[in-house]
Amino acid sequence: MSQAQLRTKTEIPCIYYNHKTGSYDVKCNYSERSQHTNQISYRSKWSYNLPSLELAKDELRRLKAVYVSPASHAKTLVDAYKLWEKTAQELRFRPKAYKGHQKPQGKTDSLGQTDTVAFYSLS
Repeated sequence: MSQAQLRTKTEIPCIYYNHKTGSYDVKCNYSERSQHTNQISYRSKWSYNLPSLELAKDELRRLKAVYVSPASHAKTLVDAYKLWEKTAQELRFRPKAYKGHQKPQGKTDSLGQTDTVAFYSLS
């Protein structure tokens, strides 16, 4: 076996006992959503060399409060557009400037319905 750290799981998820140092390590898994590409990237944050299990539990609670928040999952391109639209209205932009792309780009039939394939809308 190499000189890598040997960790074993404890009864608490995300907390590991490090046999090499005799202390606890905490791993917090979280995800981030890119507002530009709307893709999710999965990340993890480690805290090392915590002397007791109680301190490891406290550190896990702190990491989850910082990195895992319900608000971080709700941000999408639609939410970003709604925020931009609200800001544009407050700054008194012309409606044509921020609503121009929502017009139907496809064919319309006699009832005024637009071809769904060519309709570009964020809402």
